[in-house]
Amino acid sequence: MKTSQHLIISIICSFVCLIFIGSVIGLAIFFLNEKTIVVPNDFPTIQEAVNEAEEGDIIFVRASGGPYVQNVVINKDNLNLIGLGKMKPVLDGTMIGGNGLTLNGTSGVIVQNFTVQQYGLNIVLSSSNENKIMNNRCNGGVEGIFLADSNQNKIEKNSCNNNSIGIELDNAKSNLVKGNDVISNNNGIVIEDDSDDNLIKRNVVNDNVLNGISLSGNSNENDVFFNHVLGNGNLDIIDQDDNNLIGNRCNNSNIASICN
Repeated sequence: MKTSQHLIISIICSFVCLIFIGSVIGLAIFFLNEKTIVVPNDFPTIQEAVNEAEEGDIIFVRASGGPYVQNVVINKDNLNLIGLGKMKPVLDGTMIGGNGLTLNGTSGVIVQNFTVQQYGLNIVLSSSNENKIMNNRCNGGVEGIFLADSNQNKIEKNSCNNNSIGIELDNAKSNLVKGNDVISNNNGIVIEDDSDDNLIKRNVVNDNVLNGISLSGNSNENDVFFNHVLGNGNLDIIDQDDNNLIGNRCNNSNIASICN
């Protein structure tokens, strides 16, 4: 009887060991398939690093290699583009114009910890879904962050100041716009052209020349919750469609009841 029990225990232990070894091998293969690229150590420009990268790769960008005077286009899925250090790497469009950092037809991309400034569109998402734009500064352009035909993205903890428009959603659905500072633009956050089901939450949208947050162009079922929207030159919040506005701190809007 004891022999049978020992045999069963031995078989179970062997099976568990095989599962563990298989998991370790699987993880090893997963990580070995990823590359880490450092700019400017490995490539002098961000675009060259993007061109070389494959799905799942991580591109680190050092501030010391900048300012990076270039237009960067990402059209690959699941890349991680990360600026290193407290002094964010700078992409500067003063001399070249165009768009700063463009995600075109991508998903699963993370862009984090950059200063992108003085472009037409500093950061733009075109037909791109399920990406994350986090902890960036997007200043001094026509638009800070612009989403067109792009859904289920996360735009969090960015600072968009001194643009014509801080953050714009155009035919963009089910995105999260949370915890951003959108200050001293002409317009703060603009939601238009059938942009539905977005969550606009806990943003600071102050001191913009015209409107703070505006919803128009048949944009419906957006949740605009607990934003700090004060000191804007025209209206703090303007809603022309069917949206949910709760808990926002504002003084001046086209519907008095939305300011709490």
